[in-house]
Amino acid sequence: IKNLINKDYICVNVNTGELALERRWPKENYINLCKKILQKYDVILVFIGSKSEREYVESVIKEINEKNKIKNLAGKTNFSCLVQLLKDSKLLITNDSGPLHLAAALNVPTLSFFGPETPVLYGPLGDNHVLFFKNIDCSPCINVHTGKIVKCIKKRPECMTRITVEEVFKKFEEHYGEKFKRIGP
Repeated sequence: IKNLINKDYICVNVNTGELALERRWPKENYINLCKKILQKYDVILVFIGSKSEREYVESVIKEINEKNKIKNLAGKTNFSCLVQLLKDSKLLITNDSGPLHLAAALNVPTLSFFGPETPVLYGPLGDNHVLFFKNIDCSPCINVHTGKIVKCIKKRPECMTRITVEEVFKKFEEHYGEKFKRIGP
C-alpha cells in the first residue's frame, strides 16, 4: 500500500464471495475493460479480494498482461487496510459484493454489476455510483424466499453476460474519465 501513496488508482474486485458466484461479471469482460482503461489512462489497477480468491484474481491479471500498472492485493490486506485502500482510490469497479457496500459507505465512487440480485434493494445510492442491471425476465433470481440460493439454469447467467464491455467503458469515461490523466486516444 505504501507504493500507492500519491498515485491515481482504481480498485477492482472481480469477486463476489462464495455465496453466489453467478454474481460475477464474466472474467473476459473484466480483462477487456481493464485493458481499455490502461490503454487510455495513466492509472494503476489494484485488485482486491480474499485469500481464497487470489488464484482467480491472478488468472484475470495474467490475461491483462500489464505488470507495471497492476497490483494484486487479494489475500494480502486486512479489513482496516481495505478500508484505507478504498478511501484513497478514485473508484471501485466491482460486482455486487461486500466491498461495493463498504465503498459506498465510505463515499467512494463505484461502478458495479448486478444481475442475480436487484440493485433496487442492494445498489448504492447517489450520483457517485454507476450500476449496470439488465432486468431480464428471470432477474433477480436471488431472494429471501429461496434462501438466497441461485437457481440459474444457465452456466453463464444471461443477466450478467448481457452487460457489455463497450457500454461499461462508455459510462466509465462519461462519469469518471476526467479524474484520470489520458495517455491514449
